[in-house]
Amino acid sequence: MFDKMKKITILIAAVILINTPAFGSENLEFSTGDCNNSTAAIDPYDKSTLGIKHADWVNAKTLQIKAYVSMICNEWIESGNFEIKDEKIVLKYVVGHSISKKFGYLPAQCMCVQELDYTIKNLQKRNYQFEMQGVATKNPKIVD
Repeated sequence: MFDKMKKITILIAAVILINTPAFGSENLEFSTGDCNNSTAAIDPYDKSTLGIKHADWVNAKTLQIKAYVSMICNEWIESGNFEIKDEKIVLKYVVGHSISKKFGYLPAQCMCVQELDYTIKNLQKRNYQFEMQGVATKNPKIVD
């Protein structure tokens, strides 16, 4: 009886895995430009200019998304990823920063706009909602 239940459980798990699309870095192309090089005309304090600018289907399974985020000038984007929750795609980006051995976190006196480009492949075509989520790095750059 136990062996039969074990086999059924394994079979159900296999069917779920086969029918569930894989998401994450293997299905994502992510790129970002330098702070202000391509976005100098965008006001980093104007929230209406930030966020998702466009999301376009390239084909039936590939979605390209361009977004803008406001950052402190001495920060940078380390990486990007995404997560799908029901009909929402959460676009994640990791923000890098420096910490001084002597003074701690190094504040900057300026803000800039960073362009983020996500290309998500093997995605079921739907009318998704989007959310941006910035996450601080777990490995800040230590400077003197």
